[in-house]
Amino acid sequence: MAKYGTDILNHFDLPREITSIQGTFRYRFYSPIEQVDEDNLVGKGENPDPRYVTLSWKGEDSIVDPVGFKDLLVHRENFFFPSDLNTGFAIFSTDEKEVVQRQTAVLSDNTSTGSKLDYLLTTVASNEFTEKLESSISSDKSIRIPVIDPTTNRPVQSTSVYENTEEPPDLFIRSANIKSVLDSSNISPLSLSAYKSYEQTADVISKEDISKINAAPRNGKRLLCTLSYALERLAHMDDSDTDRPAALISLTRRDPQFLSNWSLIGYCISKYRVDNQTNSYMYTRVVFVRNFRDPHVAYGKKYKYEIRPIYAKYAHEHSDQIIILGSDESANIVVDCQELKVPSPPKNLKFEYVLNNNINIRWERPISYVDDENQRWDTNDIKGYQIFLRNSLHEPYRLYKYFTFNNTYPRSAVMYSNELIADEYIITSEFDFPDSIDFNEIPNFYEYKEYTVEIRPNTDYYFAMCSIDAHGNSSNYSSQYKVRRDNVTGQVDIQSVCPEGAPKQYPNLLIPGKLVQPSFKSSGYKYLDVYFNPDTQLSAPNLGEPALNIQMYELETQIEKNITVTVKEKETE
Repeated sequence: MAKYGTDILNHFDLPREITSIQGTFRYRFYSPIEQVDEDNLVGKGENPDPRYVTLSWKGEDSIVDPVGFKDLLVHRENFFFPSDLNTGFAIFSTDEKEVVQRQTAVLSDNTSTGSKLDYLLTTVASNEFTEKLESSISSDKSIRIPVIDPTTNRPVQSTSVYENTEEPPDLFIRSANIKSVLDSSNISPLSLSAYKSYEQTADVISKEDISKINAAPRNGKRLLCTLSYALERLAHMDDSDTDRPAALISLTRRDPQFLSNWSLIGYCISKYRVDNQTNSYMYTRVVFVRNFRDPHVAYGKKYKYEIRPIYAKYAHEHSDQIIILGSDESANIVVDCQELKVPSPPKNLKFEYVLNNNINIRWERPISYVDDENQRWDTNDIKGYQIFLRNSLHEPYRLYKYFTFNNTYPRSAVMYSNELIADEYIITSEFDFPDSIDFNEIPNFYEYKEYTVEIRPNTDYYFAMCSIDAHGNSSNYSSQYKVRRDNVTGQVDIQSVCPEGAPKQYPNLLIPGKLVQPSFKSSGYKYLDVYFNPDTQLSAPNLGEPALNIQMYELETQIEKNITVTVKEKETE
C-alpha cells in the first residue's frame, strides 16, 4: 500500500509520522490558586506564567511552511480528518495495535558514581532507579539515572512510537450494508462464524443508517466516496460544527512543486485532563513547529496530549484548491504536573539566652530559586518550618515544633508535610476561608520566624530546622548548632556543628569525619580560586547553569552566605 493511501477518502490512511515525544512540567513560582487555575489567571497579560507544560517531538518528514493559509484553518470547513469525510461508512478494525507507544523517563548518559550518589541524596521518594542504584551504585555501569527537570526534580518523560508491521488495514463498509456483509462472511466455511459476536452491533448500525436515508436504494452509486461527494455530504449535515458549508481554500500556486504531493504542514494537538483513568477533552490547538508550550495547567493535575500530523496538497495539477487533512492516528504523552524539588532550609539561625533556661531561636526565610528560560525565579512557596533537636550526635533528631501558614485555595486542597505529625507539635496561623472568596482577597497568613525553647542546664542540645513548601516537600536540614548552658558560670556555649544540606535520613552526613573533608577557617582574604578536577572523564559541569555551591560563615555573627558558581564555556579567540 502506498504511504499516503489513495485519494478515495474513505480509504485514506495518513502516516502518523511522529517517532518520539518528550514532555515535562515546569514550575516557577507559587500562587494560592495554582491547583484550580487552568485558565492561567495569574499569568494573564504581561505577567509571567507561574507554571507550564513543554512538549517537543521528532518526526520523519520535513515541515513545509503553509504560507498564505496557516491562519485560515477551520475544522470541517476547510480542514478535515478522514473520519469527517467517511459519513455513512462503518470502520471494521482488528484488535492488533497499528502502533505501539511506550512512555518512560529520559535516561542520562552520565554514568559516574558521583552523579548517581547525588541523585540518591536529592530524590524524595524511592523508585525503580533508586532501588537499582542502592544495590550496585558503583559496580554496575549499565545502570543509568533519569534526566531530571531542574524546576521540579521529576524525570523528564518521553514517548517512543514503534510501528507494528503485522497489523492488517482497517476495513471501510457502508453502514447500511454492514449487517449483510458480516452475515455473508459468517456463512463462509473459511471464517467459521468468526464474526458472530459482531452481528448484534452490526444490526444496530445498519438499521440506524437505513432510517437516516429512508431506506433509499443505492441506485448503482459506488461504495467508495470521492472528495467532492464527501464535501457535499458534509456541507448538508445538520450537526456540522461550523455555520458555513465545507469549502476548500483557494490559493494561487507560488511554484509548481509547492504542495504538488502530500506535504506535512503542521500538527494538531488535542489536550485531555486525566482523572482516575478517565480522559476529559479540553481543547485542540494547531501548531506549525515541533514543539508546544501550554501554560493552562493546574498544579497536581495530569494531562494527556495527543499529537496528529497535518498534511496538505492541491486537489490536482490544474486546481488552485488545497486539501488539508489531519491523521486520525495519534501519538500521545501524559504529563503529571507535580514538583518534588525540595525548598531551601531556613537561613541565619540565631540563638539568644532569655533567662529562666529559655533559648530564643530566630531564623530568616530562605529564597528558593529555579532557573528557567535564562531567568532566575523565586518559587516563593515556603509554607511551614520545623524545629528539630537531639541531645547527642548518636541520636536521631526528634521534631519539636511544626509551624504552618499555608494559604492554598481551596482549603480542602492544602498540602502539609508528608510525615504523620500529632497536633501537639503543630503551631498554625491559618484559618478557614470560603471557596466563594475572590481570588484577589485570599489572605496571607502570619509567617513564624522565631520561637523560644526551654532547655535544661549542663545538657547538650543540637538544633536544626527544615522548610516545608506548599506541596509538602521538606528541605534538607539547615546548619546544625550545638547549644549548652553552664549552670555554674551561666555562660551559654553556641557552636556551629556543620553546614546546611544534610538529608533528613542522614543528619550526620556533613559533620566532619570520614564521609567528607572538614571545612577550613581563614581570615584576611578577599578572593577564592576554585578548581574543577574530577576523577573521571565521564563527568562535566553543566555549562551556563549553576554547577557548584560554596557556603561561607562569619563565625562571630553566625551570618552565612551561599555563593553559586556557574561554569561558562571557554571563549575561543
